[in-house]
Order: sequence, then C-alpha cells, then structure tokens
Amino acid sequence: MKATRTRRPCPTCGQPIDRGPGQWAYCSDQCRPTCIHPTCDKPARGADDVCASHQMMRSRHGELRPDTWTKDWVCAVCGKDVEKGSGRRKHCSTNCQQLDSTSRRRSDGSAPKLRLRRSATLKATELGNRPRSALCRLCGDEFSLLVKSGRRLQRVDTQWCPKCGRESPEAVRFRRYGITPEEYSAALDRGCEICGDRPDSLHVDHDHSCCPSRKSTTCGGCVRGMICGPCNRALGMMRDDPERLRRAILYLERAK
Repeated sequence: MKATRTRRPCPTCGQPIDRGPGQWAYCSDQCRPTCIHPTCDKPARGADDVCASHQMMRSRHGELRPDTWTKDWVCAVCGKDVEKGSGRRKHCSTNCQQLDSTSRRRSDGSAPKLRLRRSATLKATELGNRPRSALCRLCGDEFSLLVKSGRRLQRVDTQWCPKCGRESPEAVRFRRYGITPEEYSAALDRGCEICGDRPDSLHVDHDHSCCPSRKSTTCGGCVRGMICGPCNRALGMMRDDPERLRRAILYLERAK
C-alpha cells in the first residue's frame, strides 16, 4: 500500500498543508503571523512568534531588546540609497564604511567634510582627537601613528617605532627580559660570564623553574646573566643542577 502524507489545515486560511520534510506550520509567508517585536514587520519563523533575527536575540539575551541596527536603506555617510541584497545596510560602499569608522564628529556636532575619492586622505579634523604620535618603549624616540597612506591611524597602544620594530632582536629581548640595548652592549664588551669569551652575540640565561621558556615574557628577577651559546647549552644539558656540575668537574679532574 502506498504511503500518503499527512495533511493539516493552515492555522490562518484553513488550506491543507503538505507536511513534507520541512514540516511547515503555515501554507505561505502571507499566512504567517508578524513578529511580535514592536519595530519589526517580518513574518515569524516556524511556529515561533518572532522572526529569525529576533529569535536569535531572544536566545542570546533571554529577552527581546530594542533594535540597534538601522531600519533605513540609506548610507549614513553620503546619504545615497543602499542597494538591497548587497550585504550592506548602513553604508553604500567600502569607502563610506572606512570613512565612517575612522571619522569623528567635530566639537560643534557637525559632520566633517568627507572626500569620497579612493586616493584621498583624511584631514586632521576627520581623524578625531586620537593622538598622532607616541614614544617608542625601547629607544624613547617619538614616532608618528599615521600610516603611509594617511587614511587612518595605528592603534594608540603601539609601543614600538618603525626603526626598532616589535619583532626586532632588541625589542624581543627588552619585552621578554627587560634588558635594554645599552645593557646588552655592555655585556658584549664584558663577554661570557662563564668562559670569558667575547662572541658576536650572547644568550640571556634565566631560571627556567621560575619562568618557563614557553612564556613570552619573564618576571625579570630570574635573569642570571648573559653567556655564550656553548655555555648556555652546557647548562641546559646539565639541567641547571649544581651538584651534577660538581660531579662533572670531579670527573674531569680525576681523568687527568
């Protein structure tokens, strides 16, 4: 016997509904009730009483809140109509979106004059009251926070000038161990604190039991000194154990 699908009437118009894989509750979107949110006119989703957007809002916050997104398809920067289906609602183009995110209103409340050309640069008044420069944490020199194009500012918490660079050896050494370039240069003049050699570079030796090597920064108090590469590897092979090193010394003296 051929199986037949169960049909049920639409709660709005009474027409029979073919309850297929989707398990529809209404025969069409026109029969669906309107979302109960006071500012929404979209049809409700499924058997719920709110649309998909407000269903997500209620599941996230546990209640319906006032909408924070714009209802008009008008660009907030230039006033042009935003094309529906473009994936945008507040801005008509990427240019307007960038201008809106970087611009700030003047003190009198009026919007700054915006240049909508791609090659244009923002005026100083259009960048708001954010600082235009900062002091390098390593060398202490003042550097500009404006990027090369002049269209936007870097993060105000930028701590390294382009000359030092965040990933330069001097910046990494200072960020991790608190050792300045002057202190490192003086250590190079003294040489390795174990063997006395003067290589081109030294390793910062610290107590790994205090701050493991996988940490990006140390407390600074566990730094023991600066030694050459072979001595640093030797301490690692001996697991930083003084007793193991004493036995190694006795072994070498006995073998002579």
